[in-house]
Amino acid sequence: MTRLVIDTDPGVDDAHALMLALTHPGARVEAITTVAGNVGLERTTANACTILDALDVPPERTPIYAGCDRALVSADSRAEHVHGDDGLGNSRFPPSARRVEAEHAVLALMRLAGMSSRNPAAVRRNPLLRSLGFEVSLIEGGRADTPYFNIPNFEVRWRAPDAT
Repeated sequence: MTRLVIDTDPGVDDAHALMLALTHPGARVEAITTVAGNVGLERTTANACTILDALDVPPERTPIYAGCDRALVSADSRAEHVHGDDGLGNSRFPPSARRVEAEHAVLALMRLAGMSSRNPAAVRRNPLLRSLGFEVSLIEGGRADTPYFNIPNFEVRWRAPDAT
């Protein structure tokens, strides 16, 4: 069984990826962390809740943690013109009653990886993380006609725990 923690900005594209991961017989999604991206953080987090509701995923099986409300380095690049105002193609799903965890997504990711948030060196070079051999997978896509991402398809997979 492949255990996953998925960090995402659920728009239409990530909704499909989440549905595939959540229903794959060889995968277990341990947690979902959300960030602003295709739409704002409040909306991406609500979308993650909606997707789990649509699949009847019990809240205790896959908790959701909200993360950063803006990009850390680059300017925000919302994509409502692609994903709709709600990020899910203007689907108009009813609001979810699912609870979002109070812990910030960054702290949840660190905790789930066995890292201490009190020691920056431990965050950078955590022996537990290296010994577990975490695989970090980035799967990105974009539209060639957008100014913020002009590579049509992009995928990177690596086994480099120090890079995390």
